Amino acid sequence: MDGVLDLAVRLRQRYPDALFVILDVRYPAHVQWARAGTAKIFGTLEDYTKSRESEEGRPYKFGTRDFFRSLRHEKWAFRWGVFKEREDTLRKMRVDLRPAVKGRGLPYFDDVGKTLFRYHDLYSDDYDGLTASGHLHLYNAIKNAVTDHVNSSLYRRNPRLGTWGQGDNCVSWYTSGNLQGLRYKQSGLQVERFGSSEGPLYALSTTGHYGLGWIAVENRFNSPRNLCISYMASGPVSIYPTTEILLECEGRRPETFFITPLASRSYHVILTTKLTTIYPGECKISWKATEMSDEPFRLTAVKILPRSADERGVLGPKKIRNLWK
Repeated sequence: MDGVLDLAVRLRQRYPDALFVILDVRYPAHVQWARAGTAKIFGTLEDYTKSRESEEGRPYKFGTRDFFRSLRHEKWAFRWGVFKEREDTLRKMRVDLRPAVKGRGLPYFDDVGKTLFRYHDLYSDDYDGLTASGHLHLYNAIKNAVTDHVNSSLYRRNPRLGTWGQGDNCVSWYTSGNLQGLRYKQSGLQVERFGSSEGPLYALSTTGHYGLGWIAVENRFNSPRNLCISYMASGPVSIYPTTEILLECEGRRPETFFITPLASRSYHVILTTKLTTIYPGECKISWKATEMSDEPFRLTAVKILPRSADERGVLGPKKIRNLWK
């Protein structure tokens, strides 16, 4: 089961009368650049415009007249990418979360050129975001969905409160820098602070490149749980080292894992990896770099999840926009 679907089902268990609004948004970043009449994919729409700029020595900024003219090139075709796992999950959510669930999003056509020409003012020129108009469109869509729900027979003035199901325990300092409640090695570790387009971000790392770091976690539940860690990664060549993880749990033999913080494209992301299944009791997670690199291994969260949870999430790794120290 995908992470998003698992979370949504658990939220429905906890809040049985809540309204769920599912936003289905397609961005220009989802457009594939292909050779007309074939299935051969060359890259994304952004890759195409950069290629034209390189060949002709002039800009093809998103939303301009030259940009739209270039989309009519008879040699090329532009199609929406197919994300079957995502579509299947959204479809299943609309069924599993009934009755109080509504789907909303941005308007689009199967014809990419027609969609971008008519609605380009909703998208930012980085191909991967929305303008103020785009956000306002989604705001109004959500607002109308809530209004419709409040005026329907499904609305309860005194909603019921359910349980969290199997339960989990997640500690993340990624957006807060707050390590309260986490036991960790006091010397040789630092909380690094970064600026980004999303605001300040934080990671736990060793002060020395080959330094040893550790944190302690506890499975307080009465059954086995998945142990996952989240960390920063980059690509296409990682600035982070391949890292050896040593897991020591009460009453169990130590286990060793190796993590390579590598992203598939040229940007920073947060990756989450399931280490193993742990039993009730305390565990110590230690790490050290196995090679030299530009930056130390940067840990951002630790999670103890139900065994049905998928650490990847249906939308993949979390992209970090414009990271700086």
